Amino acid sequence: MSQHSSAQQPERCHTSKDLFSNSLSGHIPVELGNPVFPLCMKNTLSASFIFSSKCTISHLLIPMFPFVKRNLDDNDLEGNLPEELGKLRKLENLYLSSNKFNGSIPATYAQLVNLQVFVVGGNYLSGKIPNYFGKWVNLTKLILIGNNFKGNLPAETFSLPKLQILLVSDVSNPAGIYFPNVIEVMPGNLNQVVLRNCNIWGQIPEYIGRWRQLMISVRDLSFNNLTGRIPDSFQNTISKLFLTNNWLDGLPSWNTSKQNRSPYPETYLSYNNFTEDCTDSKCLGLERVHIFLADNSLFINCGGEEVTLGKARYLNDTSTSDFFRSPNDDWAYSYSGDYLWAKINDSTLVRNSTCEVSSPEAKLDNNFRLAPVSLTYYGLCLSNGKYHVTLHFAETLYSKGEDNSRVGKRVFDVYIQKERVEKDLNIKEALRGQNEELKKQYTTKIRDGSLEIHIFWTGKGSLYNPPAINGPLISAISVTRVPRKLRPWEIAVIAVSCILFLLLMLAFMWRMGWIGDRELRETKVKIGGKPFTLKQIIDATRNFSPENELGRGRSGIVYKADLPNLTVAVKKLDPKSKAVDEIASEVYAKKALDVKHDNVVTLLASYSKRHLHLLIYEYMKHGSLGQVQRNSIRRKDLQSARASKLHAKQVLEQLVYTRLGTSSERGQASIALNLAIMCTDQSPSLRPTMSQVVAVLERSKTLEDISKEINTSE
Repeated sequence: MSQHSSAQQPERCHTSKDLFSNSLSGHIPVELGNPVFPLCMKNTLSASFIFSSKCTISHLLIPMFPFVKRNLDDNDLEGNLPEELGKLRKLENLYLSSNKFNGSIPATYAQLVNLQVFVVGGNYLSGKIPNYFGKWVNLTKLILIGNNFKGNLPAETFSLPKLQILLVSDVSNPAGIYFPNVIEVMPGNLNQVVLRNCNIWGQIPEYIGRWRQLMISVRDLSFNNLTGRIPDSFQNTISKLFLTNNWLDGLPSWNTSKQNRSPYPETYLSYNNFTEDCTDSKCLGLERVHIFLADNSLFINCGGEEVTLGKARYLNDTSTSDFFRSPNDDWAYSYSGDYLWAKINDSTLVRNSTCEVSSPEAKLDNNFRLAPVSLTYYGLCLSNGKYHVTLHFAETLYSKGEDNSRVGKRVFDVYIQKERVEKDLNIKEALRGQNEELKKQYTTKIRDGSLEIHIFWTGKGSLYNPPAINGPLISAISVTRVPRKLRPWEIAVIAVSCILFLLLMLAFMWRMGWIGDRELRETKVKIGGKPFTLKQIIDATRNFSPENELGRGRSGIVYKADLPNLTVAVKKLDPKSKAVDEIASEVYAKKALDVKHDNVVTLLASYSKRHLHLLIYEYMKHGSLGQVQRNSIRRKDLQSARASKLHAKQVLEQLVYTRLGTSSERGQASIALNLAIMCTDQSPSLRPTMSQVVAVLERSKTLEDISKEINTSE
């Protein structure tokens, strides 16, 4: 460290020492232990006094404290508070806020009876709040906000006669903290009270409303467990009242009465148990929400205009009110709280940074929304399920290399669905650099269609350096659905369903002839000297359409097939019919003997394989013999009715042409007539097969033989 010329000059006696916002780190030099040296230093250390590592206050620093004021706010000092400070009984002002001190407040500080200002907010102090605070009768400012204290707030604190500012937060006590029933001395100058998140139980006492000076400032009792009604005495004693997140169930008359036009405080009462009827639209907050189809994603450009990045459309979020609901009712936000040391314009909570963030998503990160204490975003009408929630942060206020913003610290907590996912998040420390973005992704479940993202300033970090920029900050929000993994039984059901559907489709396509017809396309048969594929023949029957049906027999159905320049009759045999086994022998016999007869239809081709058995015959333009016989009623040249009668009288030979001379010819004619009668029997099962007919005509069998065969098959 360089020597200062002022050390050789006549010394002036200073009563205060201010080392505020110097990024103090490293060990305090031994030279500072000389009480002469610091007396000649004013306000801040010189440029040559730079420290390089984290620093603790040790006993070497104690000689620096012959002053009545010490200010070490907004540095990086850490470790325990030294007990030796308790020996400085003349000390009046002690500022140690926004550092990294831990441990408890030493018992030796009880000797600081002349203390007027005690500021240790924004640290990591723990342990019980000392009872000797009630003996500091000269105390005007007590700031304990943003630490980790336990136990109860001493009742004597509320009786300090000169106390003007009382700021306490984040005190944990499993048994709860209660306001004292009575206080010995009514504070006459108390103008600012913050008892936030202190686990305070019970009702709000009436005597708080009699602290008349509170009219000029605020009272913050939010995030506690207060019950009962809000005292009517609050009406004329306070300008702002924060009672968010309690269990209050009764509104004061000045808040609900329409006739009462006297001034009443600006009140924040969300998240309570109020039951009074309220029909005023301003009191309702959320009006009737329209019902829309559930969404699977949500993107918000916090503090900025609408912007599209890839497939994501980040919605506009530039409203400056403390509550806003989107026009489509798909999201909303609200903020609460107030800055401790400055009055702000709501427009300053939505900003566009002049310090460009170097990131691919700079359009998002250069905008941000700021809140004094609490900022909550609500996703509405989201489908139930698991989601990825990505929060974008960029420290564009405390990252500037000017003024004292470079030493400022922003520290806050993040809650998603009321579960804390980040404690004491410091954007600058997480990034270890300037003008960069910080993206935090979390996974959460949505069960009732709504999502709640809450960022909350507990009091840590900078309190007033500079004022009105130390609350929680966020640049953008991205909410996307996590693809749900299927359970094993769901996979099995889907797989079986897909297989069944595929099989049904294949069966349908096969039935329609769209697939599985390779053999039909390749197999050819000759009809009249021309080759035709089986598929052509089947298509010619219109896929065996009932409209093309010519007749039915015992062994199958006959269809008309219109081939190019040729018409044939296709008999499709029933696979269960015995005629299927006779196809080969029948075809062989007909081809071998080349039997031709005017009353026998010519067999042109055949096919027999698997479940398809076809016989292709010459097409009879006038129908089959049976059809012709059945139509004889309308035809005079055929007298089937007469033939049936003659057959019944066993004189069928009367139908034989009389000019047939020999008895042999007349016997053959008689056989043909009886065979015709059998072939035209009304019952298909009593008709002979073609092979049986041929056998009779060839005289290898008699009519009696085939009659026995037919009766046996029956």
